[in-house]
Amino acid sequence: MKNCRFEVVGTNTKTKHLENKIISTQGFNFCSAGYAFRVDIDGEYYFFDLKLVKFLPSEVLVEGFVANTKGEGGRISLKYL
Repeated sequence: MKNCRFEVVGTNTKTKHLENKIISTQGFNFCSAGYAFRVDIDGEYYFFDLKLVKFLPSEVLVEGFVANTKGEGGRISLKYL
């Protein structure tokens, strides 16, 4: 595990307000689907449920679902920085 930063590069209508935000984690592991971790977006905590990691030639994308502490959320795609 290591501390990582990601940029929000894909959203749906429920998570559109997160587009282009930078996400920081206190620990991240590039592992298989089903891994859940906490992220900080502008001082608000969300839980991210990882569904897919794509290792592309020019970047790494992480896809899954995100929800805040109120249970509001949706699909999201992150680019590893």
